[in-house]
Amino acid sequence: MKRLLNCIIFIAFFVLSQSGYAATIQISPENVALARIGDTFEINIVVEQADRLGAAQFILSYDPEVVMIKHDDNVAVADFLGSTGRRVSLLRARIDNASGKLNFAAFSFGRAEGPSGSGILASITFTVIGQADTSLLTFDKVRLTDTQGLNLSVNEVGHAEMTND
Repeated sequence: MKRLLNCIIFIAFFVLSQSGYAATIQISPENVALARIGDTFEINIVVEQADRLGAAQFILSYDPEVVMIKHDDNVAVADFLGSTGRRVSLLRARIDNASGKLNFAAFSFGRAEGPSGSGILASITFTVIGQADTSLLTFDKVRLTDTQGLNLSVNEVGHAEMTND
C-alpha cells in the first residue's frame, strides 16, 4: 500500500510540474551594431509561446560604459500584453545606469483572457555613450505569469550582442 501511495504521489508531482507551454523571452535584434557616441537604437523584448499572459518581470543588464537609458520614457510597454482588451500598467521601469540594469515589471487586468502566442512585451531605447568591441544585453530574474498569477514556465531566455560598426 505504501509503495502504491508513493507511486501515485510521484506521478502526481511529475504531471503537475510539467507545463503544457514553455515560453521564451528574447531580445530583438539579437545583434546590434553600435554607431557613433550619442546615437540611439531601439530593442524589443519579445515573448514567444505565451499562454494567457498576465504579467512580465525581468532585469535587463547592459554595459554602463557603452550604453545608457536616458529617460523613463525610453522604456515602453508594447501592445502584446493588452492585445486581448486587458488594461495594462507599467509597474516598474527602474533604470540604474550606474550599474547597467533595468528592472522592468508590467501587468494586465480585466475580464478578457491574456494573450497567447508571440508578441512584443516592451521597447527600450538606448543611447551609445562609449565604445567596446563586444558588449552584451542579458536577462536575469525573468518571470512571466498568467492572468491568474500563476507562473508560466520559461525555458529559453535569449540575449543580444552589441558590437562596434
